[in-house]
Amino acid sequence: MKFLAVEFNSELKEFAVIALDKVLDGNLRSNEGKLVNKSINVQWGKTSYKVKVRGFGTKKEMDSLCDKLADDAANSDEIPCCSKAIEISAPPIL
Repeated sequence: MKFLAVEFNSELKEFAVIALDKVLDGNLRSNEGKLVNKSINVQWGKTSYKVKVRGFGTKKEMDSLCDKLADDAANSDEIPCCSKAIEISAPPIL
């Protein structure tokens, strides 16, 4: 069985390994090599999600790729760490 490493289209960097048969478009399933860096729709449970394909291969390879992508994202300055700035003031001196 073949697997894909995918990135969900969200504000945060979220990655997952999914089976190739979860790709909704059968024509795309037959050309997994051409899916890398493309946005596709996949079925996850009863819900369809738009994801970006980051790689394809064995489950072990895709688990390693997702771990690397998550580490890279965690160390990147591009990821929002909070949704708003919080102003902290020192207590008044008496």
